[in-house]
Amino acid sequence: MENVELRPLGPSTITGQARLEGESKSALTEARVWLSEAGVEVFLMGEVPDTDAVDGKISEDGTFTLHNLTPGIYHVNVGTPKVLYLKSVLSDGRDVAESGVDLQAGGMSAELQIVLSSNGGSIEGTVEKGDGAQVTLIPADPKSPRRRTQTVQADAQGHFTFPTVAPGKYKVFAWQTVDPSAAMYDSEFRKPFESQGQTVEVEEKQKATVQLQLIPAVEK
Repeated sequence: MENVELRPLGPSTITGQARLEGESKSALTEARVWLSEAGVEVFLMGEVPDTDAVDGKISEDGTFTLHNLTPGIYHVNVGTPKVLYLKSVLSDGRDVAESGVDLQAGGMSAELQIVLSSNGGSIEGTVEKGDGAQVTLIPADPKSPRRRTQTVQADAQGHFTFPTVAPGKYKVFAWQTVDPSAAMYDSEFRKPFESQGQTVEVEEKQKATVQLQLIPAVEK
């Protein structure tokens, strides 16, 4: 090949500001931001700058930095204490929690605003004959963020709790045995079982209760 010019793409940087909505004993510094590309977690490379806000750590003032990022589309993940939930991830006023941050051009800078909230509700309940049942919580609105989907295992008495839930309407299912990915993210898989789930609405700082019937073991 002749007359081919290769132009290396420089690394990109994401900076951001996190804030806490509501009152909580948990601090912003207990949360951590990380990125994933095509389902693969991304760790920082190169020299670590002289700051506490590296490797996704959130400083006391709420700032964080992710640097030396190769070109790609990155999804933003936030690990939070159990009493908090991720409300939004904004870039230029647009929520990018689902779409991701586009850094494909390389050599880019992006700024994020992350809101964590302590104003979530909770859901608890029991599954009839549900010792060890897998309970899945699915947003009723298919346009809701995938991050609001949760799963927990019922105890020996069939009791379960979702301690922190973003306000909204949900569908709750109890499975004896199921592929968790299918149960949480595959609407076609869930269609035959819709009548066996329970709809529940969660308000800010309110507890909702639900009684569930166990769905026998299924395979995708």
